[in-house]
Amino acid sequence: MAERQRNRGQRECGRINDDLKNIKLAILPFQGKSNLEAYLEWEKKIERTKKVKLAAIEFSGYAMIWWDQLTTSRRRNGERPISTWVEMKAVMRRRFIPSYYHRELYQKLQNLS
Repeated sequence: MAERQRNRGQRECGRINDDLKNIKLAILPFQGKSNLEAYLEWEKKIERTKKVKLAAIEFSGYAMIWWDQLTTSRRRNGERPISTWVEMKAVMRRRFIPSYYHRELYQKLQNLS
């Protein structure tokens, strides 16, 4: 029985490693600076596969500290981890895009006409 479980664990580990081989790590680092255009551009460039984990790997500076604090806080409060790209984008937008951004963008658009 133990031998069968060990073999199954090795197969699962091999499958995970195979999955990681197929991931293209061409994600630009995100530093968490106050440049919202930089954030929005970075967000668009993230690939669909394994987005949350890959994105978090590329955090540096303030973004890394913020993410570590967020995940630790969620764990302590019994909340489930952020696991989808939609959830991650939502929490990142709340943190890195000011509330007035859309209003200013709309005003700029109105001024063009």
